[in-house]
Amino acid sequence: MKIKNNIYNFSFQFIDYEFDTFTNESDIYNLNWLKCRYEFIFKGNHLSIDDASMTTFDVLNFISDIEYILVNNEYKKIELQNLEPDFLMALISSNRGYRLDIHYNFYLNESFESIDFSIEMTKEEVANFVEELKIEISKFPYRRVINYFVKNSKHESMNDLAILLKNDQLINGTITNNSTDIIINKNEFFKIKISDINCKINNKYLYSIILNNKPYSYAEEDNLVNEIHKLYDDNKSIVEYTFEIGIFKRRWFDSINKEKIKFNKLSKKILRIFNYNELLYYNKKNITLQKDLIEKNKLTDIDNRMVKLYFSSDYTKRIQIYKTNNIFSYIFEELEIREEVEYGTTYNYAYWDKIDDGQSHSYSTIEELEKDISYIIEVNGMFKN
Repeated sequence: MKIKNNIYNFSFQFIDYEFDTFTNESDIYNLNWLKCRYEFIFKGNHLSIDDASMTTFDVLNFISDIEYILVNNEYKKIELQNLEPDFLMALISSNRGYRLDIHYNFYLNESFESIDFSIEMTKEEVANFVEELKIEISKFPYRRVINYFVKNSKHESMNDLAILLKNDQLINGTITNNSTDIIINKNEFFKIKISDINCKINNKYLYSIILNNKPYSYAEEDNLVNEIHKLYDDNKSIVEYTFEIGIFKRRWFDSINKEKIKFNKLSKKILRIFNYNELLYYNKKNITLQKDLIEKNKLTDIDNRMVKLYFSSDYTKRIQIYKTNNIFSYIFEELEIREEVEYGTTYNYAYWDKIDDGQSHSYSTIEELEKDISYIIEVNGMFKN
């Protein structure tokens, strides 16, 4: 596939799977990791690099997302990004049309370089781009773990499983799927995602079930439909909890018989209670875990030499001005918010990451320092605390 503007000629192609042999320890990534060839011609340079950097399902889902916005005329950004992010391709759809962004990091003559360029595209050009990408990826089909390691599989593809769920009389909601996931969208607070087998526990391969974008449970193929049925049980409500473990905030679900829930004695750790049809309880204060993490962490890890503090309006960036031996310097930081998943539960936490430690600068007065970093303060909307 070739892409070019007035400066860059860029092409990339899929060369082969990274791994041709597997064991029963192989996972969805081992089976689908692709070797790619990136080639750039620019300013008299010819750069060609082979790298195992993305998966078949990354590409297939990228294609699926683009086709969706073409049909529905939606405005959004869709990215195809390596897990080792030296390469990024993004399609931006807006009321002005379509733009394809390319970013690539590489080494040239023993120095680190990067390429960034954009191409304006028409809807027809985007459609042709998708068709070319389909031809490229068709040479290397998505390989399912279940087809290689699980005997007597009932579902040859996620499409087969999606058809089964669509025909199920109990399961209701709009059901869509791509190569790796099935989405059941009932309403804004009841959305189920079933991801293809990519987890192995106790030597059993499992599908993951995600509820409202959070891990809910795992299920074997034979029990998967029954686990989905449980979410439609009229006699039960789903309770979403949270509690803190050190710097972590754990978030998980439970299914409880309706008569056991006492609405007049709800714990603060309950975020919401709902079933597939309605939201029964919503803890507006505690549901916004990101805001909680920002509030909790905005004054953590303050340098004991700090004499003045700046924050961005959303409290996710800060500048500490500190004094050492009558010399002023600064630390510019960004709050990193992380979410980790482990066996059906979600952990949320945050920490400060340095953008610039300011140690290469020293000032005799705070005013001199503030003048020098005024651009940083202005661009980031910083204010004095």
